[in-house]
Amino acid sequence: CKHNTTVTLEASPNPATPLDSVTVIANVSTSAGPPAVGTVSFLVDGAVVAPKVLDGNASALLSTTLSAGRHMISAEYGGATKYQSSVAPTLTQEIYKVRTQIAMTSSISPSLVGQSVSFSVSVSAALGSALSGNVTILDFGYPIGSVSVSNGVGAFVTTSLSQGPHSISAVYAATPIYESGESAPIAQIVVDANQANTTAVVTVSLNPAHFRQQVSLTANLSAASGVPQGSVQFFDGNLEIESVQLDAVGQAVSTPHQLGLGRHRLTAVYLGDAQYASAISAAVIHYQSPRPR
Repeated sequence: CKHNTTVTLEASPNPATPLDSVTVIANVSTSAGPPAVGTVSFLVDGAVVAPKVLDGNASALLSTTLSAGRHMISAEYGGATKYQSSVAPTLTQEIYKVRTQIAMTSSISPSLVGQSVSFSVSVSAALGSALSGNVTILDFGYPIGSVSVSNGVGAFVTTSLSQGPHSISAVYAATPIYESGESAPIAQIVVDANQANTTAVVTVSLNPAHFRQQVSLTANLSAASGVPQGSVQFFDGNLEIESVQLDAVGQAVSTPHQLGLGRHRLTAVYLGDAQYASAISAAVIHYQSPRPR
């Protein structure tokens, strides 16, 4: 009469990344008698890996790297003269891509119409070697070019930015190992040589705000002489919230808005006119929190 057996699995690390070596251990226990002998076949997503011989403790080990995603791992003990065969319950192994960080800087801002501007891009990750790949350059969320990154760095050079405000960011394309990522936008102002520089500052009426509380945004424009006139656009990230005319003292106040729960990056964009250059305010990070208990 053969003894019954049970196979159990453990994996480490779990979760892991595609760069990690995952160790899977199969342990075969028996209802009676000495430790089991024989072989265990590991199955990864239904595909059989070469059989592994049980050691003196009736254990077998598999070391492997896996692609990003969810993998189903099992093991089949083939049995022996005194032992029944058995199959381990399926173990779920999670493999997550490595997170990336993208940073961008401008060689000059404000810049003149037609002037060459170089945007330097750096891409890094907590694990692995220096990154390579493709980066798309966005202006207010719309692609305006791309650059290849080698050893984690690249540069996008252009003379084609139109007069006015620009919000430039870089998006790193995902690879089988690394997640995609986007840099924080940077304000790039392009002016005519005859325009006066302006400065924009945005404030929010309530920060943080709670569930269903409305907030108003205020933009204040200033220049070395005179008062800028025209309109200001308020943005939440790359999404325009509202466009408001400046008053006689260079201030624009939005109507109250109820923003969604979470983190918001709020900016004010002045479009400029023949006399005054356009401007983008520094971002205000606003939090809209759930209803307090």
